[in-house]
Amino acid sequence: MTITRARLASLILAATGVAVAACAPTDGAAPVPGQGSGQVCFFPRQVTNFRFADADTVYVRSARRDVYRLATTGCLDGEASISIALLPLGGGSRLCPGDRVDIVLSSNTIGQNPCRARVEDRLTEAEVEALPDRDRP
Repeated sequence: MTITRARLASLILAATGVAVAACAPTDGAAPVPGQGSGQVCFFPRQVTNFRFADADTVYVRSARRDVYRLATTGCLDGEASISIALLPLGGGSRLCPGDRVDIVLSSNTIGQNPCRARVEDRLTEAEVEALPDRDRP
């Protein structure tokens, strides 16, 4: 089966039209997290500090000085950790509320400790100020 240049050009044009139409905004479309002025997502590589409030909660601070609450499971010795690495599950390079993440903690007591977490939310300035000093990253 041979495809003529005219047929190939029309197929490419049709595919381009479908791709452009798929990107067009629709009425009443839900905002995408992390877009616009109210960004709620962060890049894991931009985490500058972290603090465990308890065995189930860790707060991380991004380079933009935003603080995020993560609900953790299976994080042993989190309070003694000296470094943290966040690895988004399911691909992607940024984390938004609702996203799941693998956490790798490093400590002097048990070495590397992997665990899981879910990004809960970005805290407001008032919520950050209300955190006890020991929990504020």
